[in-house]
Amino acid sequence: MKYGLALAVAAISLLLDGGGLHAAPETSAPPPGWKPDILSDAEERRWIAAVEGRATADGATVIQVLQHAENLRPTRFKVASIAPFWTGAGGAPAGVGIGYWIGSKRLEGDAYGNLSFNVRRDGGSLVVSVAEDDRAPRTIVTALERGRDAFVAYVDQMYQDTCIDTETREKFC
Repeated sequence: MKYGLALAVAAISLLLDGGGLHAAPETSAPPPGWKPDILSDAEERRWIAAVEGRATADGATVIQVLQHAENLRPTRFKVASIAPFWTGAGGAPAGVGIGYWIGSKRLEGDAYGNLSFNVRRDGGSLVVSVAEDDRAPRTIVTALERGRDAFVAYVDQMYQDTCIDTETREKFC
């Protein structure tokens, strides 16, 4: 991974909370002296592959669930990026975040960034997990973990809540 991209991802991952990414304000920057532990290109691909290959409750992999949603709801859901993120404190890689768009207006800065998986090294293996978060029991991550149908239903609900005015039925995104 290129160093510049690592710093851009770091600005988002500094706000890591409960295993999810939260979009950082535009003024966020890594703390002075912060330096990420850069993954080699091969190791970055291995981290991404570990998340993409994680099995969900219906037997599909994470990447199959995402592709299923993109195919069934092409104007409502699209993956923007899949990339490692780092901890804010020590600069160690902490997981893989999946950026995505809801709706058909897909400006570069408008992608959501709250879909992520923790990844940790265990000897030569990678262990992928989802952080438990009692504050948000029904998140996009838990919907994805349940499989294709649950994830598409979540995308549909998010689209209704985010992109359509309840009074006028006007579409925002």
